[in-house]
Formats: sequence, C-alpha cells, structure tokens
Amino acid sequence: PPPCLPAPPARLAAPAALSPALSAGASPNQPLSAGGMRGALQEGYLHLLNKKKKDWDKVYYAINPILQDQSGKGHGDFSYFLQSFATRADAAGHRPIESVNLLKAEVKVLTGTVFSLKSSPEVSKSRTHRISADSLNELRAWLLAFELVPEVVVSWVDSEGTTLSREMEAGE
Repeated sequence: PPPCLPAPPARLAAPAALSPALSAGASPNQPLSAGGMRGALQEGYLHLLNKKKKDWDKVYYAINPILQDQSGKGHGDFSYFLQSFATRADAAGHRPIESVNLLKAEVKVLTGTVFSLKSSPEVSKSRTHRISADSLNELRAWLLAFELVPEVVVSWVDSEGTTLSREMEAGE
C-alpha cells in the first residue's frame, strides 16, 4: 500500500455477498439482505480509515435511496446516500451515524481492496473517505452497486494504473 495508508485490516471470516438488488428482477420493496435494509443497492461491513487513530474502524454501510422532501408534503426527489451504522442492528432500525449524498460523488480504487469515496462540493462539503473491503469480490460488489447510482463516477483503475477486473473470482 502507499505510505500514506496503513495496511488494510485483516480479512473477516465471510465476505458479504453481492446484494440481490444487483441481480435481474429484484424489487426495491423486498428485503435485500440479512441487514433488512429495504431498497438498499448494497450493504455490509467495510472498514473506514480513521484519520485520527490512523487505523481502520469496522462500520456497517448501506447504499440507500432516500426521498428528499423539501416541501414536507411527501413530494420530492430521490437521492442515493451511503449511510454508515455502528452495527447491522442499527441499520435494520434505520439509525445512521452519517449519511453521505452520492450525487456526483467519485469512487476510485486506490490499492488492493481499498477505495476512496469523494463527495461532491455541489451537494455538501466535499470529503474523501478511505474504505476497505475484505476481499476483491466484495470490492467488486460495492463498485458495481455504486455504478447503479445516477451521476456517480466509478474508476476501476488503481493508483498504479492497473484496472480491476469486473468478474467475480471463484473461491475468494
């Protein structure tokens, strides 16, 4: 890994499976995974780089469509957010720690299973999150889910110029 990033955390026992939302015919009205987030494009545990501690924190994430109702009358636009939760139970109870608006966000593979998510200054203060998956297949599942979000730019090319294959690998 580049000297500016600590080594990614050790791999967990079982990587998250590709969300059923990424398979044909999935309905946003059905529960999509064990976390119980209705309409989530992808959800599961990832590791967020804590810049203060210079270490990785295990965090439960979900990519969720959320109605932005400015009028208070139930009318508005859907926006996609990457929401973080302390636990999967908090996700099922819809108690996010943070919600990042994904409109015009940039997602980029950095090295190995580490990727960055940069929010757009057009929707809020621009911040860059460094996140690590537990496996390349898990990383692929998240990148594929981010690609489903309108106006999110996803780069599959890492910091060394190598393009990550989109194909899931058996046995990983």
